[in-house]
Amino acid sequence: MSSKEEPLAYEYGKPNLCTLLPSVTTECTPVRPALPTCINNQKWHALHTNAVVHRYMRESRELGNQERYASVQTSVGQRVHRKAVFIDEIMADCTVNSIVPVRLLQFWKSKLNAFYRFIQEEPTEPGMENIRAETSVTEFLSHVLATVALMEGNIQTALRGSCPTFKSSTEKTNLDKAFQPINLQLQSLVVLKENFPVVEHMPQFRYNVTTVGAFTGYHSRNSTCLDSLPGLCTLWSTEATRLPGPMVDYRRTSRVEGSDEQFVPYPAALRMFKLILDIADTCLSPSVVNPCYNSVAQTEDRKAKLRRLLEQVIKEIDDRFHQSEELQDFAVLLRSALYDESRWTHPWSLDPGPGSWPSRIRRPLMSLLLMDIQDWNPPYPVNFPGDMIRMYTRECLVMSQMITATIACIMNAIYTTDLLSKRNTLNSIKTNGLLVYYESLLSCWEEEKVMLEDIVAGMDLLARIKFTVCVGESWELVNTNQQISVESPTGGEMEIFLPRMPSTTKFGYNGEGFSFRVYPVFLNVGVNEKASLTERSNEIEFQHDINKFHGKRLLQFSQYAACIDSAMLSTARADFARELSMHTQKQFSLLQRAEKLTEALGGLRVTMCKSAKDRTAMAVTLEQMSHVQDHVEFTESEWKAMLDDMRKNGTRRENTRKNTGQAFYAFSPEQMSHLPYLLQPPPGSYSKGET
Repeated sequence: MSSKEEPLAYEYGKPNLCTLLPSVTTECTPVRPALPTCINNQKWHALHTNAVVHRYMRESRELGNQERYASVQTSVGQRVHRKAVFIDEIMADCTVNSIVPVRLLQFWKSKLNAFYRFIQEEPTEPGMENIRAETSVTEFLSHVLATVALMEGNIQTALRGSCPTFKSSTEKTNLDKAFQPINLQLQSLVVLKENFPVVEHMPQFRYNVTTVGAFTGYHSRNSTCLDSLPGLCTLWSTEATRLPGPMVDYRRTSRVEGSDEQFVPYPAALRMFKLILDIADTCLSPSVVNPCYNSVAQTEDRKAKLRRLLEQVIKEIDDRFHQSEELQDFAVLLRSALYDESRWTHPWSLDPGPGSWPSRIRRPLMSLLLMDIQDWNPPYPVNFPGDMIRMYTRECLVMSQMITATIACIMNAIYTTDLLSKRNTLNSIKTNGLLVYYESLLSCWEEEKVMLEDIVAGMDLLARIKFTVCVGESWELVNTNQQISVESPTGGEMEIFLPRMPSTTKFGYNGEGFSFRVYPVFLNVGVNEKASLTERSNEIEFQHDINKFHGKRLLQFSQYAACIDSAMLSTARADFARELSMHTQKQFSLLQRAEKLTEALGGLRVTMCKSAKDRTAMAVTLEQMSHVQDHVEFTESEWKAMLDDMRKNGTRRENTRKNTGQAFYAFSPEQMSHLPYLLQPPPGSYSKGET
């Protein structure tokens, strides 16, 4: 973009600002059709803000009957009377980028506060004072308070009226925004074609990709998230393999065979800690502590949840500590509390007090947790038990970023596509899960390997979360700030309620709200100079393991999912399976085959790298042009020329300016030499700079 050119801005209602990028000089007569109608409606603005649009036109002319394309300016109200194809690039911020982390942090902070009160509250049963006096417990509780303070600081920052929803790549180390994803953008490609006099009524093809920086706690440089250690994948795997039996005891999340397999087993101590957090939060909830101020149904729901949680704890003891007499004695105490019907007859029997129900379970639970902590055997020397809560904090950082980006991706699909229009597709989502393919361009070298490990570990947890779509009366009721909520209806699970949608939409969905789970697939191919180093070392094996595991998941999903075009699916599946069996250097074609298979399966797309600014821009523009090619005929030179123009003048170039203040991709000449040819930006659009 020339420094002399000012973007044309159109306000469709504050705070949503839509900017149209200036054109470049072309041989074609400038044509000024209206901006895409798909972004000029209340439903679209409920989720999107600060949109940037870049329009291209390819027209047929009588002179030699030769087709050509141009990157053009547009203005509202003018008509076009010629055979043309309009290609719109749309990039927008997402309104949920602040509110989703807030809801998650409020959820986690409530549990940590309840845990602290649960341990510290009087009266004290016999033996509890000795546990409290232990240095390890004191240190543990101090780390709990530090994590609560970090979460509260992030909540207050996000709730400030002046706080933008966008977190730039230069804010990686900003602790006040540690739980927000970096450079989250909703990217869309819209193709309008055929000979129509009014652009707004042209048939449309739309393709969405969500772009975001790596989900990681590594950037925060904070002692509360173990930033000096390897990623969660390494920290979890070594400890977990020492323990017998299954590491996660959840219900089956999908009917797809193998869907519950995990890349890395979840640590038993962290699982126990989460159970105790849920128990403490439930014990100290208003429905239990002050049942006289709540309905009988609310109180009974909480009591039923307590039963389920205690049953899980008892099962843990029986499965893993059957040889420990002390813990078996604790199991007897827990069973006594669980099955003592006299203490469940009246709600008031759960009030805190001498010999109360919470007091009867507090010491056994803390003793069990401390034993788990003592058995911890991490791969690197760390300071326990304080580091366990810090590892939990790092998990929260990763999951907050991952869940936020995933919700943005899901809502974008619901609001702008026909995701829910076909009943067989909706039934598949309910039974098999919603396929979301996360594509990464990270290397397996140093800090980027840490990020990869955080992401891979988070994918296993993401599959356990239940999402619920609620139904309202009209699109005017959509309010992302008020309608997103997070709950824990059953032990060990998280349920996220998305903003309500109308019972009848223009896409044909007519029904009640429904729940589903995400079926995450994650593939990674490093493409930069650090990836070249890993190709010559054993580090690349980690990438191969990731792709083998998640590639298998994608193939398994393709056997169960409903699709429209079985021939397209069969071809895409065979192409991907063949590519997956190969191991070549910088095998970017594997990601492209996965994109095609995901499209055939009706899945959603997320692309990421370290900052989602440079490598991501190259990958997204290439993916967009592959779809343009499906609708517009190009010679090889024309196709490459438009790809270069999209990178030089399009929305992703604007994204670099938005992040760093400089409209240049951050590639040095040396880095350029390591990028695959189709991922290299055009001359004049890159320079060595901040990432």
